[in-house]
Amino acid sequence: MTKAPENLLVRGVNWLGDAVMTTPALLRLRGAFPEAKITLLTPEKLRELWTGHPAFDAVLTFTPQESVWQVGRRLRGGGFTTALVLPNSPRSALEPWWAGIPERVGYARSWRNWFLTRRVAPRPEAVAMRKRPAAEIRRLTAGPPPPHPGRRRPPPTISTNTCTWPPPWARTPPRWPPASRLPTSPSNNSWTVSACALRTALCRRTSR
Repeated sequence: MTKAPENLLVRGVNWLGDAVMTTPALLRLRGAFPEAKITLLTPEKLRELWTGHPAFDAVLTFTPQESVWQVGRRLRGGGFTTALVLPNSPRSALEPWWAGIPERVGYARSWRNWFLTRRVAPRPEAVAMRKRPAAEIRRLTAGPPPPHPGRRRPPPTISTNTCTWPPPWARTPPRWPPASRLPTSPSNNSWTVSACALRTALCRRTSR
């Protein structure tokens, strides 16, 4: 930019993730030109993200149904002196050109350089964006493949070095009541008779 812009239009990016990543740059833009009037042109779907943002004085939106010519005609009444084009698409550079904005700044890209008055060369270390097809995305986000139905997974191995017997909780003999307290004449219930006989045998074994 040759001088501080008085009425600056920022053509915002089109996707939510990209919009969030541009926030630091937009705040620095406001800090560099605190006296300028800065207006953001953004898709309608991102209106709520930018409404009330401290970097802008106004927010203009456009719908997917509006053509580049319709958007350009609407911008003509804004009196903009400079346009900062953030996206790399030809349409985003064509809109301020059709609006007749005198100074138009953006990254140099094929099929749109003619619409920019100042073309910024990309940085050498910049990584080119590559769109992945849907099949590749599904393959990358899928979980591990299920095991083959004819194959059985080997049983887990148990280390014998860490296995002790009896376990610590079983090393202390239980405190059973003395045999004198056990019922001498259990009921005729078979379960009761068996339980009493088992308790008597355990008491005799632990008392040795």
